Amino acid sequence: MIRVPRERAFPAGRRGFTLLEILLVLLLIALLGTVLIGGAVSLLDANKEQDPETALLALFQKMRGRAVETGQIIEVVQLPDDQGFLWGTDEVEVLPLREGGPRVRVIKAEFGRASLIGGQIEEYPLERMRFYPDGSCDPARVQIRLKDARRVLVIDPWTAAPLPAGTGGGTS
Repeated sequence: MIRVPRERAFPAGRRGFTLLEILLVLLLIALLGTVLIGGAVSLLDANKEQDPETALLALFQKMRGRAVETGQIIEVVQLPDDQGFLWGTDEVEVLPLREGGPRVRVIKAEFGRASLIGGQIEEYPLERMRFYPDGSCDPARVQIRLKDARRVLVIDPWTAAPLPAGTGGGTS
């Protein structure tokens, strides 16, 4: 067996990492962790802040699923001032409305009662919308208003989802 002298295997000045090197590595790990955690939190917060249109379409899918699961007709009633929807006996789903943000309301599928106000057609909201156990719903449209602009999505009564723009699904 060959013996290596101790001073040759580990020179006197290099037996491990210095305190400065360890602190630098810990600082870099902490900095990367802060950046990654901050980015993940902002990503999760962005997912929480839905716009009212997305929240309403998600509510439609939720009610459709509930009607299929329970085998009962689910009625959804729109609250005044486009604030939210009442369904079941007393369960309320509030839309995330922000000041100056878009306003959504459910209107009849066909042109019914409407008024011409300031050069724009103002349609009245649908009093109630029903979701049936077979997965269908009452025909309806969703009106999205952002300041003076208006967009209307046609809701497919078989899927409770908006129809694509080329099939009468989106009009301005």
